[in-house]
Amino acid sequence: MSPEELIKAIEQSGGVLTAFKSGNRLRYQLPANAGLLLDELRRMKSEVISILHRRSFAHLMPFLGKRVWTPDGPARLVELEDYAVVQTEDAKKVRWYDATAVIPYA
Repeated sequence: MSPEELIKAIEQSGGVLTAFKSGNRLRYQLPANAGLLLDELRRMKSEVISILHRRSFAHLMPFLGKRVWTPDGPARLVELEDYAVVQTEDAKKVRWYDATAVIPYA
């Protein structure tokens, strides 16, 4: 089972997965009969977290290369991975692990 298939199986079983904003922490809720899924989740934890982080930034894909607003002020979105990389007006690059910290300009 791939990490993507595992996430899908957990969600289809009624489970919920949430990756914390930074670090390698994962919150999950699984039905009582999902013991095998939990074993797989423990084995693929880092891959699952990576996928969940990318998924949380998916709404920003159309704004790559465009202006965004961050807690540090205006910037340009330059990269999306498990985090968003923005370049501030003073040319400093900053990583944001919180998808709500990067807001596209309207």
